[in-house]
Amino acid sequence: MVQAHAWTSLGKLCLVSESLAKRCLPLFIQNLTTAEAPAVRNNILVAVVDLCVRYTALVDPYVLRLATCFRDDNELVRRQANPKS
Repeated sequence: MVQAHAWTSLGKLCLVSESLAKRCLPLFIQNLTTAEAPAVRNNILVAVVDLCVRYTALVDPYVLRLATCFRDDNELVRRQANPKS
């Protein structure tokens, strides 16, 4: 799925540029909760987790929205949200 790969690529670009990450993070979070395809939600979650490591302060306001991934309908997304499982 091209859309899933596009989100991953945008996430990698955001890791290089904090200003781009600041502009794109609301878009990541919005699509994380609205995307229908599990592959898209999974790849967005992977990108956001990488941004959490790099730019923690940017992601802090969205922690509660990220926590909803623990209850996702898709098992892959739930596992990605909780790497210890």
